[in-house]
Amino acid sequence: MNKIIIGNKIDVNSENIKVDNNNVTFLKSGLYEVEYLADAKKKINFNIDKDVIILEYGHDGNIEINNHYIVSNGILDIYKFYSCHNIHEVVNIDLCNELVKVNCKYSGISREEYDFTINVNHLAKDTESNIIN
Repeated sequence: MNKIIIGNKIDVNSENIKVDNNNVTFLKSGLYEVEYLADAKKKINFNIDKDVIILEYGHDGNIEINNHYIVSNGILDIYKFYSCHNIHEVVNIDLCNELVKVNCKYSGISREEYDFTINVNHLAKDTESNIIN
């Protein structure tokens, strides 16, 4: 499994993922797992130029994330699930070139506060986004 663990830093267990500061690049098409540890607070840029499926989840504690998905080629599928005390998330998705697509399914359970914002920017013609939350 290609896995990214996000806490105080970004840890990966795969040669299919390149991390440079808060920039994550997927080097091959495939399935990737992203786990947010309790009290994760990050701003991350995900660079997508292949067909990528991302399973994102977090449990316990508080999660505060500001993710930017930059899709220059291919199809991005994002599946998110959180079960935490507080969830604060901003998601920005840039569809940069023709024929790129994003599918995002988002759900969560919060014991206290739960707020999120999803922005999809269609920066080229013939792009497609499907968001379910």
